[in-house]
Amino acid sequence: MKKTFLLQKDYSKAYCKKTQGITLIALVVTIVILLILAGITINLVFSDNGIIKKAQEAANKTQEAVENEQAQINDLTSELMEILGENPRLTDIYVFLYNDGTLTFGTQNEPIEGKTVVKEYGNIKGQEYTIWTDEDNNTVCDIPWFNDRTLITKVSIVDEIVPLSTVNWFYSCVNLIEFENLERLDTSEVQRMNNMFACCDNLTSLNVGNFNTSNVEDMTGMFYSCVNLTEIFGLENFNTSKVESMEGIFNNCSSLTNLNLTSFDTSNVINMNGMFNSCKNLIEIIGLDRFNTSNVTYMTNMFNGCTNLTSLNLSNFNTSKVKDMGGMFANCSSLTSLNLSSFNTSNVTSMIYMFYNCPNLTSLNLGSSFNTINVESMHAMFALCSSLMSLDLSSFNTSNVKVMESMFSGCTNLTTIYVGDNWDLSNVEYKNSMFDGCGTNTTTPKGSN
Repeated sequence: MKKTFLLQKDYSKAYCKKTQGITLIALVVTIVILLILAGITINLVFSDNGIIKKAQEAANKTQEAVENEQAQINDLTSELMEILGENPRLTDIYVFLYNDGTLTFGTQNEPIEGKTVVKEYGNIKGQEYTIWTDEDNNTVCDIPWFNDRTLITKVSIVDEIVPLSTVNWFYSCVNLIEFENLERLDTSEVQRMNNMFACCDNLTSLNVGNFNTSNVEDMTGMFYSCVNLTEIFGLENFNTSKVESMEGIFNNCSSLTNLNLTSFDTSNVINMNGMFNSCKNLIEIIGLDRFNTSNVTYMTNMFNGCTNLTSLNLSNFNTSKVKDMGGMFANCSSLTSLNLSSFNTSNVTSMIYMFYNCPNLTSLNLGSSFNTINVESMHAMFALCSSLMSLDLSSFNTSNVKVMESMFSGCTNLTTIYVGDNWDLSNVEYKNSMFDGCGTNTTTPKGSN
């Protein structure tokens, strides 16, 4: 009986569909006949420019207009709420410190059951914290847990949280060794990550692969002085299209051996000062050849102290806006050759210590665009480059240089320094020890025998 009922039920559905289909066809035919009787041709009804097509397009446009209007209303509402400091996506963020050294971030104002609370720091929703130096040269920070930072050994994100800023969050947590559920930290609204992990001395590895950095504008010192950090996972997923400062982002990460920066969009970056400074164990920087540096103004000490880097591919670097290259390659003691033929240095004012103490550098190609018309100081620029045998400085215009002190000092094997017609020392005020310990004490005009 049950089987027969199912058959009957299926049959009734099919019959209904068939009846509905016939009725619909009859309705369409009736409408068409009426339109024809009214003097309207079938072509006018069904063609690409016909009545039905036009009606369909009008309906689509109406729906699209409604959707666009709603999207604009949502955007305006979000913008207004952000102006008022009420970003609708931001969550409550309650922070607790427990006696086992765990610092937790969650959306509930309740401690974890069974754990002993040392401190409650309240709700930090939408907050941004700063660091400054007081009159006695002491570091002061308004992060609620800053004075307890040495007690923190672990950070746990217990709920999905959405902050506006992560500036200084874990700054100087010198005993922090572990992050738990960092993927629950939604950084999609974060605009600044300055010093976020700076001076986490005992942190050995970090996975930031789930970070959404599409709105971040400042990464200054983000991993600064994480001296025992050997690996940073997930950097290849970073969207840095809005970032304007990467100053010191990896400065003094002395245990890092390689960096994968293939996804880094540096088209809006202005400051790269000390970006890889003192990364003494860094062997490889993947993606450096893709950097867009067309807006960069500062490159001071950018690679200073990268003692294990043997090569650098900077062929894509646009340095037309750079003003300061002081110490840019200083103490890169393993570099053997450097090709800077693509460099435009017409706006650079300082080249102090630029190639200082690169003892294994045997080949340095500065190219024809290495214009020094605005440079005022070349103090110790090539000092201690003891393997260089010749230098072609024929593109140099030194008419505004005031300091050449120790410029070639300690270049023991340098016997030939070619210069051009714009090698002008008339305004140089300081040139003590310019050739001290150098293989030559004079320059040679380019093209002379």
